[in-house]
Amino acid sequence: MEDWDSKAILELIIDPQNSKVICASAGKGFIDFIFSLLKLPLGTVIKLFSPQFKIGSLGKLYESVKNLGQGYFITNRAKSSLLSPNVFISDLATPFLLDTAAIKEPTYYLCNSCKGKVTTLRNMICPNCKLEMTDKVDFVVPFASHSSSSRTEDRGESTKGFVRERFYFTITDDLIVTPPCTMSIMKIFENYGIVDCAKYELKKVVVGIKEGLAILEASLESSTVLTDVICSPTKKRKRFMISQ
Repeated sequence: MEDWDSKAILELIIDPQNSKVICASAGKGFIDFIFSLLKLPLGTVIKLFSPQFKIGSLGKLYESVKNLGQGYFITNRAKSSLLSPNVFISDLATPFLLDTAAIKEPTYYLCNSCKGKVTTLRNMICPNCKLEMTDKVDFVVPFASHSSSSRTEDRGESTKGFVRERFYFTITDDLIVTPPCTMSIMKIFENYGIVDCAKYELKKVVVGIKEGLAILEASLESSTVLTDVICSPTKKRKRFMISQ
């Protein structure tokens, strides 16, 4: 089994004449990664690329919050929650190819007296008993029921992430994900006017943190994500290109 936590394999069909990705095939590791992008708050996305984030005005908005003095905010946490939003990734959103050092995961604290309230801010005063909330507790992600999770484990599959481990999927250049079938691939070929498959190349690439960042960046501004990251070194995002 591959180490999905840091790398994933992507198999591509490439048009070498036009330097374009026609489609790709991938398993759980890569699919879990691109699905995880939907869970990222904007503040986290900007932080991952800061200070290079240049899409629209969001980068400048982020920097303005960063540069504002702490006294302008209601609490210290108010500012930090904007600059480093909490993202729960330990179970549901893993495996994750992005640099987890740039992603902050929430910690939960329980009132150690009445046990009736939970917060993400340590030493907060419990509204029930007026004592500090200091007992650290673990959050159990509602990924699946215990019974269904057990059945998955019995089949030797991972219970983390989003998709089942035994399936592979077809991904288009603009990140449309479908179950692999002959009809879907033929439809992709038809859309590109492909008649002679012998003119196209098969390529396998390893996708890690560097490539994951490139895919995230390209997905925010392009409808040819895989081509931009893998086949177009002249693009401005070439600093994240895969080493050949």
